[in-house]
Amino acid sequence: MNNAIGLDWIPFRDLSLQRKMPMMYYTENNHYFLFISDGLIAFETRIRIEATPTTNQINFESNFKDDIDNNKVPIGTKIIGEDGVTGTGVNTNKELFIRDTDNGGGLDIIIALTTTPKEGKVGGSPKINRKDIVMQAIDKNIVWGFSETTQNFKLFKDQLMIVPVGEKTEIWFKMTTGTGDVAFGELS
Repeated sequence: MNNAIGLDWIPFRDLSLQRKMPMMYYTENNHYFLFISDGLIAFETRIRIEATPTTNQINFESNFKDDIDNNKVPIGTKIIGEDGVTGTGVNTNKELFIRDTDNGGGLDIIIALTTTPKEGKVGGSPKINRKDIVMQAIDKNIVWGFSETTQNFKLFKDQLMIVPVGEKTEIWFKMTTGTGDVAFGELS
């Protein structure tokens, strides 16, 4: 991000027009912050708002500001999730704050298995907002899969696997012969 202070905004405008990138701006800390991006590159510059306007400020306000008022960036812009309410903010590095780590806790149990398939979950339903599952075969002859009717993946004795699986994806286990146990955990 180019944050050139006091840059004449006219070349900035020309770059916006040349690359067909819409210019946006917001006002903060007594400055106009001008921003352009085409998804691959982004530039930002600022013009100080003076009591006695500078040439840059006059040029921007009289020749261009009104044209881009529809593109004004509101402070606190958020990307809203599918629920229409929950949004993500911006961290101190001006990057979208998206949590891709498991910070919502975990649950685990030992599931007793037979040759009849059993769903992998802790409690009556999968953990809300589950992001990953953890499974470890305590015994041999364990297979697993994504439906009650098919379990085609072998889980070898003492093999530990962490799989990114949401709460709506089912995981099923069974023994190919006999009985045994699998350690199963859910992280969110």
